[in-house]
Amino acid sequence: FDDQMKYLRDNGFTVVTFDDVSAYFQNGTPLPGKPVMITLDDGWENQYIYAFPILKKYKYPGIFYVYPNAIGVKHFLTWSELKEMIAGNMIIEDHTQSHPELPKITDAAILKNEIAGSKEILEKQLGIRVMDFAYPFGAHNDQSVQAVVAAGYRTARTVHTGTKADSSAPYTIDGIIITGDFNRFVSLVN
Repeated sequence: FDDQMKYLRDNGFTVVTFDDVSAYFQNGTPLPGKPVMITLDDGWENQYIYAFPILKKYKYPGIFYVYPNAIGVKHFLTWSELKEMIAGNMIIEDHTQSHPELPKITDAAILKNEIAGSKEILEKQLGIRVMDFAYPFGAHNDQSVQAVVAAGYRTARTVHTGTKADSSAPYTIDGIIITGDFNRFVSLVN
């Protein structure tokens, strides 16, 4: 991960956030050349142990998508670690309440709780506004997208491989899953 972050720095990439992308969508505020976002899903403890210090080292804002039911569970982040990460300029966003495959949920109340309920918990526990969402497993359907919109999120990210993000589809933003394969990383970011 350190090598990957160093590569971004040494090769003219600029790490941006959804604030930057939203300003671009809404006002036409230009994005810097070679913009990338760094997002980490699920809230695993190893993200605090390994990724957080490296992101701080490079002064990169990481976007961590967490789900409340896992917070404080063995091998997952704690509330205090999340607060420390926020103080360290990391961004905490929502990944549902229990990490289900959203298209499999047919009960509207359960879907609403997974999407809006988790947002409410994160905002209350962390004292922040939660504006962005990531679909667990990248899986979504019309009902889950509508629930994300109704809950007041400004964006939602999938894991459909791609780099396209435009204002016509802010609730199905593509992403790229990165692994520890450095050569693959270089190929994908370029």
